[in-house]
This record gives sequence, C-alpha cells and structure tokens, in this order.
Amino acid sequence: MINALLKKYNPGKNVYQYDTEWGMHGRPEGETKHPAFFVRNANITGALHRVVRMIYYATGKFVEGATGWVMTGRTPENMGFGIIPEYAPEKQTMLYWVYYYMNRFIGSELLETAGTAPYYRSDKDDLREYNSPLVPVLATISKDGSRIFIVMANGSWKTDLPCRVTVNNFIWKKAEGILLSHDNPDAHPVLDKKDDFVKPVNIMPAAGGKISMQLPRHSALFLELVK
Repeated sequence: MINALLKKYNPGKNVYQYDTEWGMHGRPEGETKHPAFFVRNANITGALHRVVRMIYYATGKFVEGATGWVMTGRTPENMGFGIIPEYAPEKQTMLYWVYYYMNRFIGSELLETAGTAPYYRSDKDDLREYNSPLVPVLATISKDGSRIFIVMANGSWKTDLPCRVTVNNFIWKKAEGILLSHDNPDAHPVLDKKDDFVKPVNIMPAAGGKISMQLPRHSALFLELVK
C-alpha cells in the first residue's frame, strides 16, 4: 500500500523512503528522563527491536535504506541509543554487533518465504503493543546465487522455539551461523567480552539439506548457506 501511494502521488518519478530514526524509544511509566538514559533501549531488548524492524523493512520493500540516528554515547549512563561509547572506544556494544552481522548476512535479492510461527497477541487495548509473529524471517540471496542468507528473531523472552528450515532449489554444502542473545534484561549494552553476546552456531544439515534446531529465547539468528 505504501509503495502504491508513493507512485500515485509522484507520477513519473522514482521516489524512495529512507529512515534515520528507528531505535527503541522507551522508558518506564512515570519517568521523565530522556530514553537515552535507559539501557533497555540498547541492550538485548533494543537489539531485538532493531533486528525485527530491519527484517520488516527488507521484506516490506518500502524503505530504501535505514540507519540509527545516534552514533556515540558520551557516558555510561547515556548509552540508550549510542552504537560506540565515546568513553571506551575500544569496546563494542550490542547494537554494534547487530549492525555488523546484519550488513554481512544480507544478500542482493529478496527471497520468498512461507511457513508458520507462534503468534503474539496482546491482551491489552494499547496501540504500543502489536499483534505479530514471534519469529519474523528474512531470506535473501547473493548476486551470484552462491549464498543464501537467513535472519530470524525469537521475540519470546521465556520460550525456546523449534526451528525447521527447508531451502528449495538450492543445495548447500557449508553453513555458518551466529546467534546474538543475552539473558539479563537490564545488562549494560557496552560489552566487556564479545562472547557475552555473540555466539557461533554449528549448523548440521538434516535429510535433504534441511535445518532443524532450537531457536533460543530472546535471540537473533544469522545464517549463511553456501553452495
């Protein structure tokens, strides 16, 4: 619908949408401090928010490009949006690794996907809570057709979910997987160690080259399948 409206109101023109503000922008009810002072906007909660949003940007085909609007955080208390800590530039943040892997696990062309997933339905009459699949998926292929990339996120905080992937018309010989996750909902987004947030995943093919695994709770999974 968005693309149709753009064409209708801009006849004869190529019009593109870019987004420069799409970080999680939350704070507890009653708080008056700026959201930049709340770490959940940039730790595992904010990281999953951004992964899910990028998945829908790509699959929806209505945004040409997107980026966060804050590059650095000045102090440990002000890291709700920052990707790089000014006070410790040698350290990486959870958001840094989100962008690092998203840019490396996305191909040139979008692939169609079909399947089922558990569905989240809010029991509140609140526009801030949306009904949506717990596991959105993005599948793309490289320009030369030799690699397929799959990105998915498990939005449940408490439940690991079974994951089964079948790739049609593509016989892969090698796979690489990266999982982003953290079990502390109040952890600071600046990491002392990369492996506190980033973990390699061993992908073993099932019969017919299928993938069968558990998708851990509150995690984002990045897969690369190579012919």
